[in-house]
Amino acid sequence: MFRNARSVATPLLATSLAVALVFLGALAYALLALDRLGDHFAEFIDQDQARLSIYQDMYAQGLQTGQAIRNIILDPQNPQAYKNLKKADEQFLSDLDKAATIPGTPDQAQAVTELKGLWQTLTPVRQRILEQAKEDQSGAIATLNKEETPAWRKIKGALVDQIDAQGKTVAATRTAVKDEANDRALGAGLLGGAALVIGAILLTLLSRHLITALSHLEQSMAQLASGSGDLTHRLPVDSRDEIGRVAEHFNRFVADLQATVRNIRNAATQMTQSAHALTGNVAQASESSQHQSESAAAIAAEVEQLTTSIATVADAADQVRQKSAQSRELSHQGSESAAQLLEEITRIQQSIQEMSHSVEDYLKSANTINRLTEEVKDIADQTNLLALNAAIEAARAGDAGRGFSVVADEVRKLAEKSALSANEIDGVTQSLSGKSTSLLDTVHSSVDTLSNTQAALDSIAQVLQESATSVEASHQGMDDISNSVREQKTASEDIAVNVENIARIADTNSDAVRQTEEAARRFDTIAKELHQTVSHFQVE
Repeated sequence: MFRNARSVATPLLATSLAVALVFLGALAYALLALDRLGDHFAEFIDQDQARLSIYQDMYAQGLQTGQAIRNIILDPQNPQAYKNLKKADEQFLSDLDKAATIPGTPDQAQAVTELKGLWQTLTPVRQRILEQAKEDQSGAIATLNKEETPAWRKIKGALVDQIDAQGKTVAATRTAVKDEANDRALGAGLLGGAALVIGAILLTLLSRHLITALSHLEQSMAQLASGSGDLTHRLPVDSRDEIGRVAEHFNRFVADLQATVRNIRNAATQMTQSAHALTGNVAQASESSQHQSESAAAIAAEVEQLTTSIATVADAADQVRQKSAQSRELSHQGSESAAQLLEEITRIQQSIQEMSHSVEDYLKSANTINRLTEEVKDIADQTNLLALNAAIEAARAGDAGRGFSVVADEVRKLAEKSALSANEIDGVTQSLSGKSTSLLDTVHSSVDTLSNTQAALDSIAQVLQESATSVEASHQGMDDISNSVREQKTASEDIAVNVENIARIADTNSDAVRQTEEAARRFDTIAKELHQTVSHFQVE
């Protein structure tokens, strides 16, 4: 095929161009494969893997908010529970915003919108539960069971669906990237091999054609051939004839080949660097997946502790409910005893009132006796005075008035005795009046004391009645709390099952990342092999 050429430059140039084009094609193919593979992997890390990690974190944060709500209901004064609730809520909203910024399908965008709406619906319900927990624990538990738990289950179902779907997408993307890497590596190898085969064929044909004409250049060619791929070596150009032009064109070919090999080496270096970066990104993804697995395991342990704590609370609630029933019975007995005591005091008060009236009547009678005694004393004094006058007149009358004098003397003695008796009666009456007055004061004081006692007993009876009502309400509330705690125990067991599912999904994701890491290492190996293929050429 070279016998019809007018100059050896034509087949030499054709050979150089063919080899250069094939090498450039191989280089372009390798660079394009690297670029597309890098784009696919970047899309995998930035979209699919990022979206899966965000959904898993949203699920974990949602569980954390639910746990914090329940801790607040059990202990409204727990500051750590409020901090955990706020932090988990902010992280969930941040994850929602991140998920909305990740490019995806219309269904994925719609899923994020639905999750945001469900969370906005759940937030006011939880806020109302927090307000109720401060004053009405049973009401907060009822709202939690009737409104918060169903709303969270909708969000949980949507998250689990998205996690499952995204896990399948990640697995499919990983398989596609792995297959594409293998295909691209095979294509680049085939093109490189084809370039070498084509170059070898063309150079063999050309050497056969020029073997005679270039015999005197054998030594120089031998030196070039023994240079272990030294593309910096050039043939000497001693003339302008065909041999000179051949040498000149060969030198040009070597220069082109040198540039081509340099480009391939640079491309191989870039592939190696990209493979290292890819391996680093996969390592970070693997570490993140491992962290998620550890977090899921930690959450599972905390949920198990919570289940044990709730069981303990349930037992304590049953004991408190029994004590509440005893308190209710004692409160009823106290109310009945207070009512009986109040009736007895009322009867005593009535008796003392009657005694008070009797003492007042007695004092009135004593005053009347005193007045009559004074009158008797006055009459006795007047009688004594009259008897004295009669005795004087009888003495004046002499013997005729002696009998009258005896009578007057007896009347005087009788008047003196009457006055003496009246004084004694007055003394006794005065003493009885004083004692009766003291007794009346005592009776009045007793009446006041009984009135105060009755008022106090009325207050006690009212307090006992209110206490009985409160104890009854407390007993009913303890029944509600006991039932709610049992429901919380069941819910915590469900949470434990879900956390185990998350841990299993995280383990599956870790396996997927490890497989992707293996594919990245294979890509790095291919890049190193390509670099090693062209490294034996000396271009500097």
